[in-house]
Amino acid sequence: MRSSPNPPRFVFILAESELEAVPKDILNDRCILANARTREKKPFNILLDASFHHAAMNKLDEGERRGRPDIVHFFLMLCLDSRLNHAGRLRTIVHTRNDERITISPETRLPPSYHRFVGLMESLFQNGTVPSSEKPLMRAEKGWALIDVIKAEKCDRLIVLDAGDIGATPAETISSKPAESIAVVIGGFPSGSLHADLSPLNPEKLSLGEDMLKVWTVTSEMLAAAYSPIKEP
Repeated sequence: MRSSPNPPRFVFILAESELEAVPKDILNDRCILANARTREKKPFNILLDASFHHAAMNKLDEGERRGRPDIVHFFLMLCLDSRLNHAGRLRTIVHTRNDERITISPETRLPPSYHRFVGLMESLFQNGTVPSSEKPLMRAEKGWALIDVIKAEKCDRLIVLDAGDIGATPAETISSKPAESIAVVIGGFPSGSLHADLSPLNPEKLSLGEDMLKVWTVTSEMLAAAYSPIKEP
């Protein structure tokens, strides 16, 4: 066995992530107003966060799975500081429940502080780019359905993580077919499953078990498997 001289590049997509500004339906809720006042911001400019806005979120559709910027923070920290990214073989994308596509430069160095990260995301939603439009490291664009985000990457293979019976391992799945580029889709929510129908793209389903694992656990396992060299007979 020998290592392939050209291991594939990867696109990691955090799909339907629960990253959004406070919805208009709850802008005037007491806990929203109190949090905005504490942070000296307008209520419509702050991120929905289950840690602070849980009482108001009971009024929202699917409120139990929304308001999780922390999941996005963990995902991006893992991806951007991974050996795969440092090797120049990773593109990282965040897709949101409101069909925004956030593209991130591989050179981005995120603040490890969660509160600073939240402020950065709020600035991104307000301005469309950070730190500036002249030299953007992150860009947010509206009107991107998940299936269109995936299609735009033009990858040879699509692997979608989904809870279920364990079959092949991540490394076995990645090495099972030759490819120059592989898209890996990981759900960006704490519970449930993807709403989008990706069947037209003929995805390869990969399961790490029947239990709903944390996004950061799934991401770390996939990053480790992706960095391993592909073997050839």
